[in-house]
Amino acid sequence: HVALDKYRENLRTILTHRSILAHGPKILLVTPPPVNEVHLQENDFAKGYSALTRVQKVTAQYADVVRELATEFKDKNVVLVDLWTALMKEGAKHTPGYVEDGKMIGTLEKGDNAGLRTLLLDGLHLTAAGYKVFLNEVLPFVGPGWAQESELDPKWVFP
Repeated sequence: HVALDKYRENLRTILTHRSILAHGPKILLVTPPPVNEVHLQENDFAKGYSALTRVQKVTAQYADVVRELATEFKDKNVVLVDLWTALMKEGAKHTPGYVEDGKMIGTLEKGDNAGLRTLLLDGLHLTAAGYKVFLNEVLPFVGPGWAQESELDPKWVFP
C-alpha cells in the first residue's frame, strides 16, 4: 500500500522526470480499476485474510488523484484513460435491474455486482471483457496514429 499523498508525489515525479521531459512523449495516465468488494472478499477470505484487502471508496480516491494530475498536466501531452469510470459504466450496464441510486456499485453496502463480476476476475484483476473495455478506452489515443506510422521509422518508442 502506498499512501495517497506518496502516490500523487510518485506520479508527479514520473511526469516531471528529466528523461520524460527530454523525449516529450504522449503519456497515458490510467486510473486504477474499481473493485467488486463482495467478490474480492470471497477471494481474500479464501487466502486467509481476516478482512477485505481493498475497498471501493479508497480505490476511488486513487482514481481521483490520477484524474487531477491528468488535468494538471494536460498541456504537457498527458491524457487521461479513465478505466475506473469505463468499468463502472460497463458494470452497471450489465447488471440486471440496475438502478442509479448514487451509491457505488461493487461495495459491500450495495452488494455483489453481476456486471463487475464479468469484468473483474477475482474482484480486482481484469477479465478478457475488462481488458476489452480498457482497450476501447486506450485506442482513441494511440490507435489512429498506428495506421499512419512507418514500420521502418516509427515515432513511438517502447521503454
